[in-house]
Amino acid sequence: MEDSISRRIGITTAIIITLFSILSVVSADYDSGFNSNVQRFTRNITLKQGSLRGIVVRTRLRGGYVPVEQYLGIPYAAPPVGHLRFMPPQASPYWKGDKFADNFGPVCPQDLPDTANMEPNRKEYFRRLKQEYLTNESEDCLYLNIYGPYQGMYVGVVVTVYMRM
Repeated sequence: MEDSISRRIGITTAIIITLFSILSVVSADYDSGFNSNVQRFTRNITLKQGSLRGIVVRTRLRGGYVPVEQYLGIPYAAPPVGHLRFMPPQASPYWKGDKFADNFGPVCPQDLPDTANMEPNRKEYFRRLKQEYLTNESEDCLYLNIYGPYQGMYVGVVVTVYMRM
């Protein structure tokens, strides 16, 4: 009888230690050991159009680096092409599954000035602008980029441990 109680206490202790070990790993700071070059996906956000996942990046803010959630290239209206060109915006189409919002959407077409007679600094500015930001132009350019503070993967998660002896 005493042997059975000792064994039961030993098993219970092992289970408790295991559960606390798992709980400490699960609830550990999601950012510890974060490499600034690595991007991670955020939790799922449910919109009327479907499910959305952004990325978490490190951003320099107030003298340090903080994690920021980015949701890039989110369509906020139907593409204004074809019969929708020059018409009021229509609702954004729905999508199935997770939409990974990890890339910028196309930029609206730009008509840059003629650089032939510009001073060198201004000419260089427009060259960089075109090379870095205006490589993906399209009339389908109605996209949002949303930035917000990092909320973590386990927001609102409740963990309950119940043991019956």
